[in-house]
Amino acid sequence: MDDKKMNELTDNILMLPAFYQKVVSSKQRKFKSPIYYQVICMLEREGDLPMSVIGDKLFMSRPHMTWNIDKLVTNGMVERVADEKDRRVIKISVTPKGKEFLKKSHKQVNEYIEMNLSSLSDEEFEELYNSVKTIKKVLLKIRQV
Repeated sequence: MDDKKMNELTDNILMLPAFYQKVVSSKQRKFKSPIYYQVICMLEREGDLPMSVIGDKLFMSRPHMTWNIDKLVTNGMVERVADEKDRRVIKISVTPKGKEFLKKSHKQVNEYIEMNLSSLSDEEFEELYNSVKTIKKVLLKIRQV
C-alpha cells in the first residue's frame, strides 16, 4: 500500500466516525478519543481556528465541540488564544503536548488501519481509498450550501 495514500485514507477515515469505528477495533483504541486526534490534526494542518469553524468542519454541534475543546484544554493539548485582530474572537491553538500526541497517534492509527485493511487486495484498497475520498468531497460540498 502506498504510504501517501494510507496517510490520506487515515485522515479521511478519522473525519468519518462510522468508518473509524469499523476500521479500528475497540481493542486497538488505546489513545484518547478520535475527536481529539481530529481536532489537533485539523489545527496542525490549518493553523489556529475558532471553535465554531472546527465544529463545522467536523460536523459537530457547538455544545459537543465546547465539551471536547474543554477536555483538550484540561489535558494541555490545545489552548484558547485571543485573535490578534479582534480580541472578541477566541481561537484554538495546538500546544507542544498536542503536537506530540498527534505524532504518536498518527503513527499508531496508521498501523491499526493498515493491519485491519491488510485483507484487501490492491484493487479493493484503491476502491476504498477513492470511495472515502469521494464521500469527503461530497460532505464538504454539502456543508458549503
